[in-house]
Amino acid sequence: KWTPITYLLDQQDVSWKNYMGEETDVTCPKWPCQAVGVPGTTPWIWNPLPGFVTVQNKNLNNNQPVSELYEDLDAGTLPQVSWVLPDLRDSEHPAHGSMQPGQTHVTKLINAIGNSSSWDSTAIFLVWDDWGGFYDHIEPPKIDQNGYGLRVPALVISPYAKQGYID
Repeated sequence: KWTPITYLLDQQDVSWKNYMGEETDVTCPKWPCQAVGVPGTTPWIWNPLPGFVTVQNKNLNNNQPVSELYEDLDAGTLPQVSWVLPDLRDSEHPAHGSMQPGQTHVTKLINAIGNSSSWDSTAIFLVWDDWGGFYDHIEPPKIDQNGYGLRVPALVISPYAKQGYID
C-alpha cells in the first residue's frame, strides 16, 4: 500500500540491489516471505521488498544473496544504491547471534567495499534496527506503537564523511 523507495529509484533510472543472507528466499513473491533453509537465514521481516507489487512485477532479480555483492564489487558493477541485510547469525541480535560474528561480517563487507574501485563514490550507512541489543540496553520511551524508528547508533563510513564528527 506504500510507494517503495525502489519504485522511486526506478523512476529516476537509479540502479539498486538488495543483498541478503545466503539462505534467504530472495525472490519470495508473497507476503509475508518465510525464510528457507537452515536456521541462520534472513528473517522475512528483514526482507520486505518482494512484498511490494512494483518489485514483484519488475525487480525480483534485484534481490540477491550477499555473495553477489562481492562479485559485483570485483566486476565493478555495484549498483548506485544497495542494501545489505545480515542473516540471523550475523545480526548481533541477542539469543540469535553473538557480537563477534556480526562484527566480523560487517568488517568484511566494509573492507571489501573500501578496497574496491567503488570506494571513491560510496557512502555506507551502518544502522541497527532496534533497542535492546548489545549497544542499547535501556528501553526507549513509548511515544506510539512504532516508537522513534531507527535508533542510534548509526555510522556513516565514506570518503565524504566529516572526520571526527559526532552527532
